[in-house]
Amino acid sequence: HERRRGVAPSEAREPLAWRPRCTRGAGRGRLDRCATCARSVAFAMQPAPIPDNDRDRISRLFELQLLDTDAEADFDAITRTVARVLNVPIALISLVDAERQWFKSRVGLEAGHTPRDVSFCSHVVAAQAPILVADALADQRFADNPLVTGEPRVRFYAGVPLRTSDGYVVGTLCAIDHEPRTLNPEQKELLEALAQQISAL
Repeated sequence: HERRRGVAPSEAREPLAWRPRCTRGAGRGRLDRCATCARSVAFAMQPAPIPDNDRDRISRLFELQLLDTDAEADFDAITRTVARVLNVPIALISLVDAERQWFKSRVGLEAGHTPRDVSFCSHVVAAQAPILVADALADQRFADNPLVTGEPRVRFYAGVPLRTSDGYVVGTLCAIDHEPRTLNPEQKELLEALAQQISAL
């Protein structure tokens, strides 16, 4: 039934596209310049754009009957695997509704949700593709984001979309670290495979 089908992967979609940003310099402040490549970088938090299909996407999310439900072992096993295998302190299954991202499963984070307008995962929902942020302090979208400048002090973020069977991106599987880093191809493949496993639950 629909509750257990969860967020199945779309059968036809564009190849996954990881999008790291310039992190060669160490710019700090609202307007700075990458110390190595001399590229100007404007630091002002940029909320993710709202997808054109957001009303339908949110309706589909509510149909799944996952929001504000109890923890479930199958989901928790996946976030534990992400944290262990990728060696990150925080791993989340995030569902993005109109006002917030709510965590169906979480490792290393006490908060059960955060506002949508500051969430990294909302950028994945808008892009409908994976996003990798190697160093949030060097990324103009996130440098002064309160989740970066304050707790949980996000520096690295990698998020993969969770799709319904009819193609709506309702959330993400994501990995977060307090230090700048990246993922190798095998780690990206693992995160994508685990996201598909969530989709099959």
